[in-house]
Amino acid sequence: MSSSRNQPLGNSTALAVRKPAAALEAVPISAIPGHRRPTPSQKRPREGVTDDDFLPKKGKGDGTSTSPSPLSTSSGAQHTIPAAASGGLELLHPDSLDREGDELRDQSALKRPAVQPKPEVINTSPQIATAPQVVEQEGEGQKNQSFLLQQRRRLRLPTGQANLEKMRESVQGPAIPQARPDLLALNALHFMEQAQQSLLTLTEENLGGASGNYRAVLLLKKKELAARALQQKVDSLEQQVQVLQEENARLKADGSMELAAERLRAQISILESTASASEDKVGSLKAELVERESQIAELESSLQDAKCEGSRLNELMLKHMEAKRLTLEKLGKERQTTSELRSRMGELEKAIDAHQEEVATLTARAETLYEEGKFDMQHCIYEAIQSGLPARRSPDDFISHYGLPLPLSPPDSRADPGP
Repeated sequence: MSSSRNQPLGNSTALAVRKPAAALEAVPISAIPGHRRPTPSQKRPREGVTDDDFLPKKGKGDGTSTSPSPLSTSSGAQHTIPAAASGGLELLHPDSLDREGDELRDQSALKRPAVQPKPEVINTSPQIATAPQVVEQEGEGQKNQSFLLQQRRRLRLPTGQANLEKMRESVQGPAIPQARPDLLALNALHFMEQAQQSLLTLTEENLGGASGNYRAVLLLKKKELAARALQQKVDSLEQQVQVLQEENARLKADGSMELAAERLRAQISILESTASASEDKVGSLKAELVERESQIAELESSLQDAKCEGSRLNELMLKHMEAKRLTLEKLGKERQTTSELRSRMGELEKAIDAHQEEVATLTARAETLYEEGKFDMQHCIYEAIQSGLPARRSPDDFISHYGLPLPLSPPDSRADPGP
């Protein structure tokens, strides 16, 4: 089993294999069925560096492998392993690192078995180191590529650096301890084969496009000067915009003050009209108040007159009630006197009736005795009249009242005949 470690190279991360000879002697990549080693003739020839080289390339450095990994074919597991591109290709296409970092984060979120993605393999096998000239050209190409990378990083957004840091952290993560040793060996062989192909391609590109690196550098310098000029123009425009914004703010402040003054004038005119209307209302209210006060005075005088009339009527009522009381008292006394008189009249009537009965009795007896001649009737009448004659009555009145015969002879005229 080959052990690997991470080595920082510039602003990228490289994966170094400690025992490449033992790994190569195990199984060559061409011996795996279904896999074919790509030849350098299949690559597009390079004739210098153009403007398209600064755009992200999807065919060669987009983070997808042309040949499947031995892990997927041998184990049969449904896992995707990103292919490893060369260090030169990674430097020429740093945007692929961002996409690889996003893919690694998605894979870690889905809890898939992660394999160190896109490491830069430094092959120490003697099969790659063929001639010192190739190494020198590769060194010059790496220098030019590092210069191009620095120029491009100046124009890139800060998100690329952040994604690269995330890529480093994901690459430096620990490998899965549950992986099989033979699968890891096959994976290392796959990475080394791809690294060899990448180095061959890089060598061809550097040899074929070394003449265009100088033009690319000049183009980058021109673009940098143009960018500086544009930046200066942008700064001057920003200053002009700031001055215009300050002027606009001042004009807005002046306009707002004028509008506020106009609004205050309108409010003052409205308040003045309201004050005049209020004064008119106050005048009308004062006139109405004077009229109401005169009405109140008249009502008060009429109330005083009514009070005086009421007091006079009360006095008259008291006098009338007093007179009525006296009249009632007199009436009561008269009623009492009348009742007393009625009682006395009843008594007198009773006495008269008794006297009449007695007189009638006496008269009847006297008539009887007179007829018999036993006594002198006239003498009895005179005695009765003298004894019980009412006042202011004469004997003639009594005789006529009782129906006695008139004229009566005196008592001496009729002598008692005797025996």
